[in-house]
Amino acid sequence: MNPKFNYLLRHGDGYLGCIKTDSIRVLKPDPTFEVNIIPNDTVYCYIQTITLTATSVAGVTFEWYNANNELIGTGTTIDVTPGVFSCYHLIGTDPLGCQASDTVCLSPTYFEVNISSAGEDFCLGENTTLTASTSSVNGVTYEWFNTLGESVGTGESLTVSPQFTTCYYLVGTDTLGCQDADTICINPIPFDASITGDNAVCPGDPTTLTVTSNIGGPLTYIWDPTGSTDPFIVVSPEVTTTYSVTVTNTEFGCDTILSVTVEVFQFEPAIVIDAEPDTVDLTKPTQLTVNQNPDFDYVWEAIPPGDNIPPIYNPLVTPLETTTYCVTVTDDNGCTGTACIVVTVNDLFCDDRDIFIPNAFTPNGSGVNDMLFVRSNFIATMELVIYNRWGEKVFSTTDQSIGWDGTYKGQLLSPDVFGYYLTVMCPNEETYTKKGNITLLH
Repeated sequence: MNPKFNYLLRHGDGYLGCIKTDSIRVLKPDPTFEVNIIPNDTVYCYIQTITLTATSVAGVTFEWYNANNELIGTGTTIDVTPGVFSCYHLIGTDPLGCQASDTVCLSPTYFEVNISSAGEDFCLGENTTLTASTSSVNGVTYEWFNTLGESVGTGESLTVSPQFTTCYYLVGTDTLGCQDADTICINPIPFDASITGDNAVCPGDPTTLTVTSNIGGPLTYIWDPTGSTDPFIVVSPEVTTTYSVTVTNTEFGCDTILSVTVEVFQFEPAIVIDAEPDTVDLTKPTQLTVNQNPDFDYVWEAIPPGDNIPPIYNPLVTPLETTTYCVTVTDDNGCTGTACIVVTVNDLFCDDRDIFIPNAFTPNGSGVNDMLFVRSNFIATMELVIYNRWGEKVFSTTDQSIGWDGTYKGQLLSPDVFGYYLTVMCPNEETYTKKGNITLLH
């Protein structure tokens, strides 16, 4: 068939001479019909408005759809501002009702520029370098401006040395012409530092020498002659000594050297401390002594705290646990010296290791094992009750020094086995209880 013409169909039945006719018109579409979107898939500046333009043969109508197939516009152009990666679909319809389509995807590019520096505060008279950085994967060029909007440099870094607080502005431009900006304000600070602390002490007395500075940021310290790297040192010189320290701001490298002389007043004679004995059982006393001078004052301290120690040179103390006793002696010039000694207290075991009651005794007048006592060096309070086999109490005491002689109501009992119950409170306030049997023998 020739598609440029109308075609007629005639049909006869062949018998009666009846004829039926019908016709159809065949139209040929334009073979060059297609639709295209300008621009093609592209990358553009974030929040930039993009105009999409449809192209095709004459007489075509256009509909625009988003990625969700929602109609968002008609006509040859449409303006879009996608904030994220987005695709747009174009459908063109020619006068014959034939359709063609095209799709374009847009990728918004976003980048930041940032200024970094060794610190917004730096030493007056020193240089500081401002450095530009970016999140862009495209090439970025940089230009620096002062507060007057004047260009003061280009490139990734700018070295400045302002005499007062100054702000600098950075503008970055990528290869697409997109821009971002950042600002930094830097503050030059005079490096003013000094050493504070007591510079007159007695021999061995501690004094804290501390560097004070009006500048922030990371500072390092090197003390001479101690070698300490702390901002302060605690020294206890025996003779007059000069101390110096080099203080450096490590961000910018500026430094200063400070020094101070600590004068030492001599304290004599040396303190000699003693404890007799220096190892005791719990609840037992010990005599502390230190060399005596009637013009000296004595202050004692127990570590951990315990006795209330009188301010004399030879106090008697009763430690409840191993204790360090320190005495501070002040001479007639106001200088002090300190000495310490450790008094060891034997461990207390509020159990069978330190509390004992025999399981048998022989009250026969032989002078050997005639009395039953509770044995211990550490009993604070106690109660001992002894019963016969019928549960009758035959003896009780709350005094460790009172023992049982085997009698009941003044009569010596016959050999037998007796039950007992013992309750003890130790000096450390622990409680010990025990029950058992005692055999009385003759």
